[in-house]
Amino acid sequence: MSVVSMVLFLNLINAQSNALDNQADQLLQAVSAKYKQYKTAELSINLRIDLPEVEEDQTIMVKAWFKGDKFKVDLGDQIFVSDNITMWNFFKEYNEVQISDYIAEEVLFTPSMLFDVYSEDYIYRVKEEYKNVGGEQIKVIELTPVNKDMEFFKIDLSVNQSKNTIVSSKIYERSGMRYTYEINNFIPNVALDDSFFVFQVDEYDGIQVTDTRF
Repeated sequence: MSVVSMVLFLNLINAQSNALDNQADQLLQAVSAKYKQYKTAELSINLRIDLPEVEEDQTIMVKAWFKGDKFKVDLGDQIFVSDNITMWNFFKEYNEVQISDYIAEEVLFTPSMLFDVYSEDYIYRVKEEYKNVGGEQIKVIELTPVNKDMEFFKIDLSVNQSKNTIVSSKIYERSGMRYTYEINNFIPNVALDDSFFVFQVDEYDGIQVTDTRF
């Protein structure tokens, strides 16, 4: 799974100067304003990975929580936890946790950034629109990076126009890989104690600890 693609799903909204049309600009600003109201959230994401050399797509169910810059991500066989100072990477199968200093640029997935993305680093436009099974209007906004040296060349962001919510995001990498993130459930402002974002090593019998902090 690409670190770049995960982090990209996270970045989404704040630029007006690079908009190719006012419709995309207004919609993204409305979505950004809505999500910025939330202090915490719990969400479930369906991640589909399309590998060019593999006929069948890989699907992963992701659960995530955030509180400001603190986050916890459960990928099923692996858990990432950070209190914005320390990073814990727990491998369930091996009962092993790797502990390191938190470095934002190296993070695989940061849910608090999920709805902050989008900046002057992108050019965007409304690519297409359609109605979902509930008859709600969905607009697909295409984001292309200004920097052509990026590992990806396009993001298709689907937004529910009436609710100002993100439905899904598809990231196109130059390698041919495609990552599609579908938000199945989003619960804002849930009660989350700070201790929830600290991995409790003592709760795991026989756990192997690798601490790389300096």
